Amino acid sequence: MGAFRGTVHCFGHTHGKLPDTNRSCDAGVDRWGFRPVALEEVLERVAATPEVPEEIRLCTAEDEGEADAE
Repeated sequence: MGAFRGTVHCFGHTHGKLPDTNRSCDAGVDRWGFRPVALEEVLERVAATPEVPEEIRLCTAEDEGEADAE
C-alpha cells in the first residue's frame, strides 16, 4: 500500500534475501551488521537504490504498452 504515492516500506525477517528498491528497504539487523538501524540510514539507502519496485515497474510497462497501441 502506498507504493504509488511515494511511501517507503521498511521490512525485516527476510534475512537479506529480498532486494531493496527505491521505495523499500530491509531494516533487519542481519542486513546492517547485526545492529539497529536509524531511519536516516534507511532513507539514504532507499535514495541510493535505483531498482524500482516490481508492482510499479509492471504497471509502467502496461501503461507504455497501451500508449503504443494508440
